[in-house]
Amino acid sequence: IGLAEGALMYAVEYVKQREAFGQTIADFQGIQWKIAELAAEIEAARLLTYRAAWMADRSLFTKEHVPFLSMAKYYATELAVKVSGEALQMLGAAAVLPGRQAAHDRRGHHASAAGAHRARGSRPRSVVGLTPAHEQKLS
Repeated sequence: IGLAEGALMYAVEYVKQREAFGQTIADFQGIQWKIAELAAEIEAARLLTYRAAWMADRSLFTKEHVPFLSMAKYYATELAVKVSGEALQMLGAAAVLPGRQAAHDRRGHHASAAGAHRARGSRPRSVVGLTPAHEQKLS
């Protein structure tokens, strides 16, 4: 989840600065939709992960519960690959320019995300200035 968030945050910062056709790329509705879609999927992955952690805390490893744990791991790793690819698309040629880590990070994390299905790994986590619902304080 942390890889997905990091890739999206990196891309969002870039599209807020990069201008095309007299406006920033972030002003284009298609980019806004893609950012919203990816942010929603990241939050969904986080919620699946929290549910799996909640179940693990209660030692719910029975046959009926294991699919929920597997879903969280699968969805989070697939999402990391998807979001990093979409972030590269938003960065365009800037992704491969000297001094940019995006393409290098994508290649390295793509391999590790593929291996994460076999090796139990976890990744960190906040997106585009949005506060996740579980961290919002009720007034």
